[in-house]
Amino acid sequence: MEEIEVKILDIDPENVRISLKKAGAKLNKNVFQRNFIFSNKLTKSKDLTVRVRQENDKVWLAIKTPKIKENGHETCEEYEFPIDNIEIGEKFLNTLDITMDGIGEAKREYYDLFDCSVEIIKIPKIPEYLEIDGSKINIMKVTKVLGFTEKDFFQGSLLKNYNIKEKFLAFNHKQ
Repeated sequence: MEEIEVKILDIDPENVRISLKKAGAKLNKNVFQRNFIFSNKLTKSKDLTVRVRQENDKVWLAIKTPKIKENGHETCEEYEFPIDNIEIGEKFLNTLDITMDGIGEAKREYYDLFDCSVEIIKIPKIPEYLEIDGSKINIMKVTKVLGFTEKDFFQGSLLKNYNIKEKFLAFNHKQ
């Protein structure tokens, strides 16, 4: 499945929430995620992202192709399917000689607007940011309504952008 997204960094989350409400966006869900990142020589050489994601009692295994960056949009193919638990995903990937090399926790607020998923995301050590997934046309509609332009789109690695070297980013669970 093709995934098209943009990221907008260093947002004021309260202003974004107000703009979303004014535009008629609906809060879909608030979730806490744990992302387990896996790799080996092959996945690294092909720039593939392999991850197991846990949200509450649901777990998915996903593989993403390299991102194509065009006019601020990032596009990739994503193949994701549900699995029973993290341990099964890890055993499956380990059987293929793909090992875990990072864990990242995230708090996400999902909104629906103009057939897009609009997400306010908080990750440890990274200022809150916005991710918008949908068609390019609808992403631009959402962007405009929220007061942003294509100049605000960020492409690249959040970890590199914020000079974060750790591969295990977790909240202290008091937040």
